Amino acid sequence: MPQMQVKTQVAKVLNKTTPGLQIWRIEDMEMVPFPSKAYGQFYEGDSYVVLYTNKMRSSFTYDLHYWLGKATSHDEQGAAAIYTTMMDEHLGGMAVQHREAQGYESDTFRGYFKKGIIYKSGGVASGMKQVETNIYNIRRLLHVKGRKNVVAGEVDMSWSSFNKGDVFLLDLGNLIIQWNGPKSNRMERLKGMTLAKDIRDRERGGRAQVSVVEGDDEKSSEEAMKLMKQHLGETRRDIRDSIASDDVVDQKLRSSVKLFHISDAQGNLVVQEVAVKPLSQDLLNHESDPSRSTLEQLLEHGRLRTIVHRLDVGGVG
Repeated sequence: MPQMQVKTQVAKVLNKTTPGLQIWRIEDMEMVPFPSKAYGQFYEGDSYVVLYTNKMRSSFTYDLHYWLGKATSHDEQGAAAIYTTMMDEHLGGMAVQHREAQGYESDTFRGYFKKGIIYKSGGVASGMKQVETNIYNIRRLLHVKGRKNVVAGEVDMSWSSFNKGDVFLLDLGNLIIQWNGPKSNRMERLKGMTLAKDIRDRERGGRAQVSVVEGDDEKSSEEAMKLMKQHLGETRRDIRDSIASDDVVDQKLRSSVKLFHISDAQGNLVVQEVAVKPLSQDLLNHESDPSRSTLEQLLEHGRLRTIVHRLDVGGVG
């Protein structure tokens, strides 16, 4: 997409004086407003741009995030990065930019969604362009994780997806069954219930029932367990203990550093991944068209650092 067209679209959709959240999804390489009733729901096959505006007396502060689903395309990732950069430019360079990867979001990002984040299968490419409500022909198992800021992702409809340290929601459309792992704590269970009720209210119009099964006392929930076995099979005795803690996952993320090259040398903005950690200075490309600008983006610790420069024949000018 030509750079001028990108700038025009950003200027058209961006409201920089309204406090709170604004979310856009990348659809056919364009930034399309996401319905506010679906905030907190992210399709794994898509990329999003999220702006949080905070009013400080007579001025504003901005946090810009681009969120990448685990199955999003490279083109959509590139478009999200480009729109984020152009949006920051439109905001006068005042925004703090963040890169958010599915499952590894920053606390700042997760904190926007008080009732939790839900990862949904599919995306624009698979026809998921509309956020539907009051749909009951649903069969999915959600793995709920996190004590402070909750996220839930769809996993295989099988007991092999369970572990004893987390909370799981079996969503059957008109009934949502919350299974509490024996080693899950009170806060995780409360957060799981908040999320279950949010699904009931936002996706089912308040007309679904919510039931709870305690993993260490399944016999006390006979009817709910009967339904769980009907959809998941007989209970397995070898359910795993707790999986890696959030701290371990975060540490793994912090060891990940990538370098991307963004260029408009052909008249269109193009994003390419150059390398992963370790990185060196000689990875920077000095052979682009000197009449064009180039952006080198270093993604470090889950955050985005952008270096804008103009290339000269002899190097960086």
